[in-house]
Amino acid sequence: MNIWFYKIAENEYGPITEEELIFSIYQTHGELTKNTLVRTSSSDEWQKVLDIKDLLSQVETFTPYTRKNITILKILRSLLFSES
Repeated sequence: MNIWFYKIAENEYGPITEEELIFSIYQTHGELTKNTLVRTSSSDEWQKVLDIKDLLSQVETFTPYTRKNITILKILRSLLFSES
């Protein structure tokens, strides 16, 4: 599972999981799109989602999560990125 960062204007956001990134692109209206610049935690190279074939494929075939699954993702994220 990749950990991602995204850029809006000149501001960098993240880390988020791949599932969160895909869901964010699916659900937002303009903030995160297929033209959003993204990079993985192991790369310094920013690319548009459109230019990353594997990620784009996942975005285009995405099926919305249920509210329960989203809650589980948030809990997992807090555990993964806790500062302890």
